[in-house]
Amino acid sequence: MIDSHCHVEWKSYDADRDALVAKWKTQLKAVISSCSRPHDFDKALTFPTKYSGFVFVTAGFHPEFMKEVSEVDKKTYLEKVRKNRGKIVAIGEIGLDYDWIKEPDQQEKSRKLFEEMLDLAEELNLPVVIHSRASHNDVLNILEKHRMKKVYLHMWGGHQDEFLKRVLAAGYFVGVNTIVFTSKNYKKVVRDVPLDHLLLETDAPWLALKKEGDAWKIDPKTRNEPTGIRMVAEKIAEIKKLPFEEVWHTCAENAVRFYSLPF
Repeated sequence: MIDSHCHVEWKSYDADRDALVAKWKTQLKAVISSCSRPHDFDKALTFPTKYSGFVFVTAGFHPEFMKEVSEVDKKTYLEKVRKNRGKIVAIGEIGLDYDWIKEPDQQEKSRKLFEEMLDLAEELNLPVVIHSRASHNDVLNILEKHRMKKVYLHMWGGHQDEFLKRVLAAGYFVGVNTIVFTSKNYKKVVRDVPLDHLLLETDAPWLALKKEGDAWKIDPKTRNEPTGIRMVAEKIAEIKKLPFEEVWHTCAENAVRFYSLPF
């Protein structure tokens, strides 16, 4: 009943956010809005008061937006995060994306930013929400270097044995969204990660599904919503051959445990 990773602060919700949150409350216990851009943080900080007890906020710095922020603005942002420690439940999303960032010098810059954000999480004693695309080995190496204990691998596609063994051994949580409908690799991740370490997520407003014949496709033109976690839970139940209610409630309990939510 908890969407563990979406983006309520995103601009596509600006026109009708209040009405949407009211609707989501009728179906879900909570949503976690993962603020991934420094310039969205002020907006996100209003949610814990405006949508008290329902929308919880994380503070991150997605590598995709690294080039948009000066060194001075980055330091200002990190200080603002420190001052608002009581309003956030995790640092994230943070991580590496070598599909988006291909230049070696920029990849190195993104690794330094990732480590700086992990340092901040350690300083504030907060869990971390991780973005990893085409960068799994470096992401795991850096997490292991920092000895991070409470880690949520958002939309993790690293099913390869060498990666999955490390993830399972470390006890990291793994987020599952609608990509599981379109990717054999993600189905394998769901199959092999224990239910007590899976989290339901949508990454909304992205990753909305549409049916084309007998196949599901990601529809980039449609705005996704946190209520889409029900479809994800149904798919997990199908893959793991478990009752839907067991998946639905266990994944919610996992989210409460990971984020230390007040439920």
